[in-house]
Amino acid sequence: NGEYAIDVAHAHIGFTVKHMVISTTHGRFRDFGGTINFDAKNVTNSSVNVTIKAASIDTDIPARDKHLKGADFFDVEK
Repeated sequence: NGEYAIDVAHAHIGFTVKHMVISTTHGRFRDFGGTINFDAKNVTNSSVNVTIKAASIDTDIPARDKHLKGADFFDVEK
């Protein structure tokens, strides 16, 4: 029972996206955090709260990251 902070040193938020059926793009978000609220007596009362900063997206390709941060996708300035 209780509230637990997500240990970002031991956690990873990643994704994969198929690109034109021939390749897969892998990426991750480097800035995130959150909490897990666990109710052992009634697990349906448990919850997870995660905040991910879209500006921290990293696909290992700076030009692609810049595009993803722009208005076509995440629009991180807003």
